[in-house]
Amino acid sequence: IDLSDPVAVTAHGVNEGEAFAAFGQLNVQPFDWLTLGAGLRYSKEKREVTKSQAFVNAAGLLGESDGFQILNSSGQNSEWTDISPKLVATFTPDDHLLFYASWSQGFKSGTWNPIVVFVAPSEVDPEKITAYEIGFKTDLFGGLMRFNGAAFYYDYEDLQVMVVSVVNAGAAVVENAGQATMKGAEFELIVAPFDWVRLNAGGAFLSGEYDEYVGTGYDPDTGLPFEGDFSGNEMISAPKYTFTSELVFTYDVWGGPIELAGNFYYNSGFFFEAQNTFQQPAYHVWGARVSYTHVDSNLRLSLVGSNLNDAEYLNYSVSLDFGVIGKYAPPRRLTARIDWTF
Repeated sequence: IDLSDPVAVTAHGVNEGEAFAAFGQLNVQPFDWLTLGAGLRYSKEKREVTKSQAFVNAAGLLGESDGFQILNSSGQNSEWTDISPKLVATFTPDDHLLFYASWSQGFKSGTWNPIVVFVAPSEVDPEKITAYEIGFKTDLFGGLMRFNGAAFYYDYEDLQVMVVSVVNAGAAVVENAGQATMKGAEFELIVAPFDWVRLNAGGAFLSGEYDEYVGTGYDPDTGLPFEGDFSGNEMISAPKYTFTSELVFTYDVWGGPIELAGNFYYNSGFFFEAQNTFQQPAYHVWGARVSYTHVDSNLRLSLVGSNLNDAEYLNYSVSLDFGVIGKYAPPRRLTARIDWTF
């Protein structure tokens, strides 16, 4: 990456890892309408830095080579073990209704940041989660409607957060947020009153917050990095509300069915980084498709319209030392497809 022409900085980093896991679950049914389950997962993981190097090539004096070596480090390693339990209860008062409640703990291995320039590789602690969830599933009106819902609460310890830094050769490094919580609810609805029409809909509510997080941020005016306290900020990529729906009509014609469908998606907006300075505003997207399937030949012809309202929104964005980079979602688009299954 050229930091300022004609000086170039190059960095290389490699981690090697080993992982072993074993999982078991026991279910008992004391009554026809009640099932109790208990599970346990054992994990053992190891990470080792086998290469961490950085070079500077000033004014291309060294031609095609990487340049002067300013960092050469390897051999850092860590090993983590974890035992994660799970408890679940399922209640089925009849064949068309199910309630459940679960409590579980999870583990995400730690690692090392091997692509660095001015400092030795840094260790990243494992991420742990305690999850609580309740929910229900229904099959109503003889299968004409399905309505499912759930509510959850996640308690994170040492949540792993990605930060991109040009002074670390433009690589993504990972750091830990001490504590974070996420709570929310979601639903799913499927209605098919007739063979030729189906409505799918779903929605979610999310509320995520960094309860304890001192980490890397970037001054929006100067682009310079700083260590900031982001405790109380919203978690990244966690829109408060999302909603999706699709209406599908199916008609049988010669050789197979024709499908006409329209869809809609709404997102209330979210932050891209933990310091909560750069936000994707609320947006919505419309789509449509028409398709024909020739059953005997397994051939499917489709015409798909995406982002018909030509909404402008970012697929992703990253804040770093020298500003904000990102990529916009594709604009209004019409796509023809041929699918053949054999």
